[in-house]
Amino acid sequence: MLQGKYMSKETFRKKPLLFLVSMMLLILTIGGTLAYLLDTTEPIVNTFTPTGVPNHVVETLDGSVKRNVQIQNDGVIDAYVRVAVVVNWADANGNVYGAERPKLDEYEQHYSLSQPSPTDWVKKGDYYYFPRRVASGGTTEILFSECSLLKKPVEIPENYNLSVEIIGQTIQADGVDATGKPAVELAWGVAIKADGTLDLD
Repeated sequence: MLQGKYMSKETFRKKPLLFLVSMMLLILTIGGTLAYLLDTTEPIVNTFTPTGVPNHVVETLDGSVKRNVQIQNDGVIDAYVRVAVVVNWADANGNVYGAERPKLDEYEQHYSLSQPSPTDWVKKGDYYYFPRRVASGGTTEILFSECSLLKKPVEIPENYNLSVEIIGQTIQADGVDATGKPAVELAWGVAIKADGTLDLD
């Protein structure tokens, strides 16, 4: 007579049944976990914020005359540059004459903004745009070769003088959002041509 362990036919039948039950419980558990994650996890939105780049105005002051005005890219990345020119009559404490700031051309017959000829700078709307990207540490070409007072209006008080503020804006040249739009188009509404220059037509 053979000695040893043996299993009845009933035991053989029970094992596949237990295995199937265990697998079903596992599948239901995983399914429940996935459903929970899908129901409770907030979607991640891919956002893109155009980044401003530090800059400063490079100019030569000759008494009351500004000369050779340029913008330098002080950031660590390439950037596009635009400039706003704000003209006021201000006293020594920075107080502006009049209730509102005059527009750029309001007193244009009283001062001179001379640009080199030819120049790559393009006037579009309220800004002057430099069409090419400026490398980190680099400067634009000269925007104004000279800015000077021609004649002071008679209505301006004696203690007020011409104030011409050159306000440079720089924005990252690289990077696009989820739709493929570059930072300069998102922030300034200006597209980039295939050669990398700004489309200012």
